[in-house]
Amino acid sequence: MRNSDFWHSSRGALVLALGLAIAILAVSSIPANQMPKSQKLWRLDKLIHATEYAIFAALVLRVFVLRGTRLLVAFVATVVFCSIFGVLDEAYQSTVRGRDSSIFDVLADGTGACFASVASILIYSRKKKTPAIE
Repeated sequence: MRNSDFWHSSRGALVLALGLAIAILAVSSIPANQMPKSQKLWRLDKLIHATEYAIFAALVLRVFVLRGTRLLVAFVATVVFCSIFGVLDEAYQSTVRGRDSSIFDVLADGTGACFASVASILIYSRKKKTPAIE
């Protein structure tokens, strides 16, 4: 398999999705006393959550699509998977010294995942010249 083929394959998309999942968990593992103290950064917290889960969802959905999953099934599976991952990530984060979990972070994660999944489905459906949801 050529290098360029890898990035356009379901295996390449899976590697990217797993890499981002590991990065999300790594950030959740940072104790509170080692987190940045910037108030400007914390004002953007929900936007950061939504953005990271939007990227994660786009990668997860790409795995499903490249494996031939119907778009509606890929959409539902992606949103459910990313939302559950967000809940588990917040639960894990609550075990890290000085950190807590927030339902608002979970909602931001789910919102980002939904937004990116809808956008991705629209893009894939246009590429296939089929209706948005099969």
